[in-house]
Amino acid sequence: MNTRKFKIYCDGRFGGFIFINDNNPQMAGYILATIWPFEDAIGSWTENDLEIISRQYITDVFNQGTYDDEIKEILIARTTLRTNCSNFIVQQYD
Repeated sequence: MNTRKFKIYCDGRFGGFIFINDNNPQMAGYILATIWPFEDAIGSWTENDLEIISRQYITDVFNQGTYDDEIKEILIARTTLRTNCSNFIVQQYD
């Protein structure tokens, strides 16, 4: 499957993932996309008690030909990830 993966950052803090898949055999002709937001981390790496809490993920179906940027904007708008965020970044990764 062809899945593009993105990390979300708000003011330098990790905010979640977006996954976009355009060739899922279960949904031929459609794009499946999921956003998985996370809350702020609790604890610290140095104390070995870091806990990252996830929120409910959202999965939606889009028509083939919908651009990734449009899909990302639609999914992000359905969350509170951009609230109180002065530097919002969505970065693709492998």
